Amino acid sequence: MSPSTRASGRAHYVAFRRGCNYKLRQAIVNFADASRAAHPWAQDVYARARGRGHNHAHAVRILGRAWLRIIWRCWTDHVAYDPVQHAAAVAARQSRDQHPTDTATPEAVTPEAAVA
Repeated sequence: MSPSTRASGRAHYVAFRRGCNYKLRQAIVNFADASRAAHPWAQDVYARARGRGHNHAHAVRILGRAWLRIIWRCWTDHVAYDPVQHAAAVAARQSRDQHPTDTATPEAVTPEAAVA
């Protein structure tokens, strides 16, 4: 699902990752595409990707990466996906991004203060 970055001393570009498990990638793409009908946040992720100028296939892959992050977190935490909890986390993240609480620059931390 992730793009492949190629870089040398002079050139830097991002390419579509060709080496992967094709059946798994297609399963995730199909799942992500179908999830747009059931999850408003998924439709929002897709719509924002399309708004940035990505075509349908790329936008669905972006949504698939979002789902993979959720699936990974559910797997590592040994919990089932809870759409209510996810909606609350998305709302909290959006309000935090829109209204940053700390606009001042952080003060320098001295080694003595870090130990205390």
